[in-house]
Amino acid sequence: MVEVLSEIFSWLQTGEDTIEGVDYRSLAALARTCRSFKEPALDALWAYIYQLPRLIRSLPESVLERNSKKEVVGVRPLAPNEWSRLYSYSSRVKDVAISEVHPTRNFILHLLASPPPDMGFMFPKLRRLLVVDEKGSLRFPEYRFLLGPHIIDLEYTLGWNPSVNDDVTKAIIASLPEVCPNIRHLQVIWKIYHAADWAVDVISETAPQLKSLEELICPMLNTYGMTQVSQLASLQYLVLEESVTDLAQGANDVYEFANLEFLGVTLWDLAKMTSFFQLLERLPGSFAAHVHTSPSLPALESFFCDIPRNNLNVHNVEVVYERASMDSFWPMGRIHRHHGPSITIHTFTPLRQFSSLRSLDIEVTIPISLSDADIEDLSLAWPNLVDIRLNEKNLWGEGILSVTGLEILIRNCDLAYIGLSLDASKLYGLPREYPADGYANDIVPTLPVSDSRIGDPVTLSLLLACLFTAKSFAPRVEKFPVHPLEVIRHETSVAACIREIREMERDDKAFWRKWPPGEEVMETLREICEREIRR
Repeated sequence: MVEVLSEIFSWLQTGEDTIEGVDYRSLAALARTCRSFKEPALDALWAYIYQLPRLIRSLPESVLERNSKKEVVGVRPLAPNEWSRLYSYSSRVKDVAISEVHPTRNFILHLLASPPPDMGFMFPKLRRLLVVDEKGSLRFPEYRFLLGPHIIDLEYTLGWNPSVNDDVTKAIIASLPEVCPNIRHLQVIWKIYHAADWAVDVISETAPQLKSLEELICPMLNTYGMTQVSQLASLQYLVLEESVTDLAQGANDVYEFANLEFLGVTLWDLAKMTSFFQLLERLPGSFAAHVHTSPSLPALESFFCDIPRNNLNVHNVEVVYERASMDSFWPMGRIHRHHGPSITIHTFTPLRQFSSLRSLDIEVTIPISLSDADIEDLSLAWPNLVDIRLNEKNLWGEGILSVTGLEILIRNCDLAYIGLSLDASKLYGLPREYPADGYANDIVPTLPVSDSRIGDPVTLSLLLACLFTAKSFAPRVEKFPVHPLEVIRHETSVAACIREIREMERDDKAFWRKWPPGEEVMETLREICEREIRR
């Protein structure tokens, strides 16, 4: 019974109307409903409190000391029953955050670090500690008492470099093999600037000593650190961010990574990425290569050709020029496109060996040119493909995918996401045969349409509604100032027509048994289309 209730209440830890993913109000109400609900509801309520000051608010008002602004600035000595009350909540906590966003004052940590001797550690279920220090100007209180063999997940999200907390952070990371030997997940990242000068050497020395480590996210390690970490049998997930200094490579460096499932690397350019991947003794089943400079076509083809072929069971491949990804938020930047040869089927030839490929994400400034025959070849080479994204966030210019190519993808692959822009500029009139030989996709939620003008919005809406049967499916409309108004209106008219088709489907269960649809249907859709375009 308790297990069932715990599973049900766990859904309230990820509700929509929540703070940090926890629906506190609903869980508190459930805890007061009946005795059967009380314990599992309280467990769910306090498991992920993140903000330690919430614990203090659970104490009686009579023990709290407030200033003139009604802020709690202290706690008088607690009686045994008050300690018990505090422990009844703290003993359920699994995650704690030390953050500049909701600062934890010294008196709170001092209180929690000094319980009565017979009570022991206040957080017996604590497993995860998050430290957020993005500004670097707020000196954190002493929180090291929270560390111990019970911690299996430690995450640092840092920003300004240097930070007033650097000495403490450095000392804690260096002490992890002795203080937290059971860590499985370690993250030390800088979100604003490059890693601190001390970071690479300290993490390179520490990480190899964590023999239970399964996930590591950190700056690029030095040669010693890479060699030693690659020998960790437990390591399954590794993300290496670009550091101030590049990885120094020795002539005989080889990185084993016998059980690594995912490798993510960020470097300055694709040439350095190629050199790094050539040091891998075994290619992991999933890898992501992010670069800060736009790769040339020869560099991209060299990377695909030179990555190791010692593991053909690769499932996920991602190559991203990070500025191209950012340009989705700065559309004017996407006007400055690459001028030169396009990516063709030849570029993807080395990847065709990965017959188990499930996800492909290429985001660069180089245009991509694939014929319908090319789409057919790739979809047959990767029959397990479920997610394909080719320049999805850099869609200015001609579309990659024709309507025929789209039908080929639907027919040959069970896709969950399509990130290829559709070129519907030459689409006029419905085909006589049923689209995609009757195959349809009921999962894909959206499809990007390039900024070319849609030849016939009514025809496109019928084809898309037939090929994509998810009720929420809609073409993606990007309303940027540089987008021609005519294009926007054509795209919104397609979305409006698809909504009308869904209504027709609901009213007539046999709607799709006849192809092409009757003139009455076409006339209704034309009226909707013209109304949207005239807006």
